[in-house]
Amino acid sequence: PEVVYKRIKDRKHRPLLNVKDPEAKIKELLAARKPFYEQADHVVDTNEKSIEQVCREIVQWMGAE
Repeated sequence: PEVVYKRIKDRKHRPLLNVKDPEAKIKELLAARKPFYEQADHVVDTNEKSIEQVCREIVQWMGAE
């Protein structure tokens, strides 16, 4: 939740997070979505990674590299 908040805190294009306590809303949304995220075949941890690193990991997982 902290990383998500850090990424979006200055952006106003996220209507679900335009609330009094966006950090609490992020925690609520992540908890509600957790069962769906757990069904994924592969999960990419994007914390502290660049877009290029995330893309490289996805491409490697897909076997396209």
